[in-house]
Amino acid sequence: MTNKELNEWMATEVMGWHKDFCSNAGIEWWYDDNLPRGNQVIMECVNWHPDTDPNQAMMCADKFDIYWIDKSPQKPFYRVQVGGEGGETIISHADNLDKLPLAICEAIREVING
Repeated sequence: MTNKELNEWMATEVMGWHKDFCSNAGIEWWYDDNLPRGNQVIMECVNWHPDTDPNQAMMCADKFDIYWIDKSPQKPFYRVQVGGEGGETIISHADNLDKLPLAICEAIREVING
C-alpha cells in the first residue's frame, strides 16, 4: 500500500469519511455524514496526510479506546501500541519523531486488518 493509499484508507476506514468532488471549485473534499448538515466538509483531500502529520495521526488514534506511544532512550526510539476490540495489541516502531505518524497509521491498519 502506498502512502497515498494509506492516507485514503485512514480517512475512509478509520475516520468514516467519504470523498466527494466539487465540480464548481474543481476540488476533492473529505466529508463526514455524521456531522450536522452544513458542517460535513472536513478538508480538501490534498491536505489529509496522517502518515506525516502528527495531529492528523492522533485524530485517527483517538478513534481507539486504547493506544500508547512510548519514548525510549534506545532504538527504536518510539513505540506505538494500538489495542483492538478483541483485546489484541499491535506494536509499531519509529526510529525518529518524523516517522512517528506513519508508525501510528501502520499500527492502526494492522489492528483493523488483522
